[in-house]
Amino acid sequence: MPNTDWPGSDYEYFHGQTDGWCRAACLDDCLCAAAIYQNGTCWKKRTPLSNGRTDSIVQTTTLIKIRKGNSTLKPPGVDSENKDNSTLKPSGKKDRSSL
Repeated sequence: MPNTDWPGSDYEYFHGQTDGWCRAACLDDCLCAAAIYQNGTCWKKRTPLSNGRTDSIVQTTTLIKIRKGNSTLKPPGVDSENKDNSTLKPSGKKDRSSL
């Protein structure tokens, strides 16, 4: 997305960096939703990205982080196919006198 910015969403910035460094810095940061790169400066943006602006005078490179694929990683040893995902499970009869 060329020449786009979300003023006010910056939470970190770096001078003297490359666009590749800016891209990697955003990808490695779980809070970074987007990064703006312009002339050696990298601005990290957080969500929500609101009040965005596109202007040909700005001359920036905008990098938006998107999810790769539509899956989440499962912890080792978890087998989702055999897992009962119901929210309520019967627990058997209870004797009210023991409560």
